[in-house]
Amino acid sequence: MKDILVIECDYTLTGDNYGAAPHEISGSFELSYPLSWISLDNTEGELEYGQTDFIEVNLNPEGLAAGFYECEIVITDSRIETRIPVTMEVTGNNDTDGGIVEINILHGNYPNPFNPETTISYEMSEAGQVALEIFNIKGQKLITLVNEDQSAGLHNIVWNGKDSSGVAAGSGVYLYRLYSGDDVATRKMMLMK
Repeated sequence: MKDILVIECDYTLTGDNYGAAPHEISGSFELSYPLSWISLDNTEGELEYGQTDFIEVNLNPEGLAAGFYECEIVITDSRIETRIPVTMEVTGNNDTDGGIVEINILHGNYPNPFNPETTISYEMSEAGQVALEIFNIKGQKLITLVNEDQSAGLHNIVWNGKDSSGVAAGSGVYLYRLYSGDDVATRKMMLMK
């Protein structure tokens, strides 16, 4: 049996959508996961009505044998429970170092927040087809910055804060998503005018 870590994270949602006095809904979410391969960048905070936040889940295959690793992130409040399954497949030659997985890394953009432009960096473990796209917070695609075969190594691309029609995006949170082979990575950035 694997060692399992269970963390209970409390949160409070404050606000109202109907004009009544603000109210609060408190709850918690429970994280159960093997210690060695998954971590989260944030386990607490407060949101008002209509706000969103992102929790970055980091997977680390170092030292793991080839195979599938699974867990669930369970988010609960006083009314609903949401289960988010997380699966990581480790592939490679486990005769040499306990498992090698090809990893593509999507770095944070710089500067962030930005105005009027920002640089997005990513590293490719091997040459292949790459797509880098920008989305608004509603999930609507604004522009494709990269869609081509690229060599292994570090790559940088500048986004000028405009959509595919050349229209400047407004202030707000945007997502940038890197696709390479079966890998998909997403991060957020903020445009401030």
